[in-house]
Amino acid sequence: MHTLFRFYFPLFLLAFNSNLIFPQEKPFIKLPHEEIIPKLPFEVEEEDNSQTRVISNQYYTPDGYSVSEYLYQNWNGTAWENDSKYSITYNSFGSQDVELAQIWDGAVWINDYTYTHTYNSNNLRTERLYRTWDGAMWVNGTKYLYSYNSNNLLSEYTYQDWDGTVWLNTNRYTYTYNLNNKVTVYTSYNWDGAVWVNSTQILYVYDSNNNFTLLTYQNWDGTAWVNSFRFVIAYTLNNDFDNYVYQTWDGTNWVNVTRYSFTYDSNNNRTERLYRTWDGAMWVNGTKYLYSYNSNNLLSEYTYQDWDGTVWLNTNRYTYTYNLNNKVTVYTSYNWDGAVWVNSTQILYVYDSNNNFTLLTYQNWDGTAWVNSGRYSNTYDSNNNRTVQLYQTWNGTGWDNSNRYVYTYDGTLQLTRLYQTWVSSDWQNNALTTNTYDSNDLLINGTNQTWNGTAWVNTTRILYTWVEVTGVDDNYNSLTDFKLFNNYPNPFNPSTIIKYSVPQNSFVRLTVYDVLGKEVSEIISGIRDAGVYEENFNA
Repeated sequence: MHTLFRFYFPLFLLAFNSNLIFPQEKPFIKLPHEEIIPKLPFEVEEEDNSQTRVISNQYYTPDGYSVSEYLYQNWNGTAWENDSKYSITYNSFGSQDVELAQIWDGAVWINDYTYTHTYNSNNLRTERLYRTWDGAMWVNGTKYLYSYNSNNLLSEYTYQDWDGTVWLNTNRYTYTYNLNNKVTVYTSYNWDGAVWVNSTQILYVYDSNNNFTLLTYQNWDGTAWVNSFRFVIAYTLNNDFDNYVYQTWDGTNWVNVTRYSFTYDSNNNRTERLYRTWDGAMWVNGTKYLYSYNSNNLLSEYTYQDWDGTVWLNTNRYTYTYNLNNKVTVYTSYNWDGAVWVNSTQILYVYDSNNNFTLLTYQNWDGTAWVNSGRYSNTYDSNNNRTVQLYQTWNGTGWDNSNRYVYTYDGTLQLTRLYQTWVSSDWQNNALTTNTYDSNDLLINGTNQTWNGTAWVNTTRILYTWVEVTGVDDNYNSLTDFKLFNNYPNPFNPSTIIKYSVPQNSFVRLTVYDVLGKEVSEIISGIRDAGVYEENFNA
């Protein structure tokens, strides 16, 4: 089962993709085309587990405060006008009770929609009700009903629609667990108007280390469960993937389709990943990744190869050089020309004494030498806050200014972010965001302005109201579904915290897109246990 959430930010579209079918503790399959080089510093902050904050199943900030209202306003040329408002109340455990969305009609607030949550004595959500406003009263829309087993694990949830008179069942999902609280059977049902009808089923088998070794998908044919496809997985003694096989059901037998095999060195670093397909009689080589590491067990090189039917042919190669602080200083990519490796692209990194990257230069190979393309340079204050980020392009003989961001702070709180572009021989103002905080360092006002040529002109702002949350319960089991919360702060400059909930051990992929649908950054791609998480995204 895939769950996809998309949430619009002023600059970004965020996709939250979680796969319920892999309840284990390591990422499952990453296909060859998904293999990526490490993120560049300006694209996303270097991966650091400290940036992933595991908090309780409540909607609150690390300080114990929670947003109770978001007020969106637009500038009409002379004054701020209300646009929309989102109000949130909480129960005594700090869990969301009611979420109310309203729209401003020019004179008063008009109700738009609301979510109402009901919990049992263990603060496990038992109902989520969605309603819309028809101009006079709240009208039922959809409803989720949740049930739990004696271990407070989600055992069933039902989706219902309102037909104008009564609630009609739509879909139902059930979970069965083993003694280790691992899902063994996941079943979905559809309502036919009278009874629940089986739809799909996933069967899980685990080894003694709770690694799932067999994952079987089945469909209901009207009278019985029929196999569809399955994954057969084997592990090393270190509980890493040794190999896994994808098979489909032909009506009588399981038929091999694809297979991944992995090899590791004595330090448990992966040294090879081999992908093969089944030709009906034997496994046929397809693609291969070869990995090398330095003495600090840092990836120093990996090579991609294709099988031509007889031998392995080189395709691409990537190398990494590190400084004494284990920071990448040179990243180089190469293409195979049939005889030798040919330089392709290169990125050079420079850091200050605090390991902040101060210069990042892109270069392309012109056949004889490296030619500059573009570069980012950063400056920082004494708190390691980035104060200026400058982007320049190479004109053939020197660097030309292109654009820059200028930041101001109060301690570590970002007060302003100024975006400027280089025009002729001077910096031209473009956009400005100003943040205001209360005495608890909570954002209460985020205002956006644009430059009209002579002065700053207001455009939009968001006003935040906060409440202090008491009685916070750290019971993760009260999570009943995947949810992507509003990011904080929003608007943000340049970083924001993205919070999401995971109801059970699942594969999660969290991706940021720009307004054109182009992927900006992959923030997460891996397994998360049940709970609420916070990820720090730096634009």
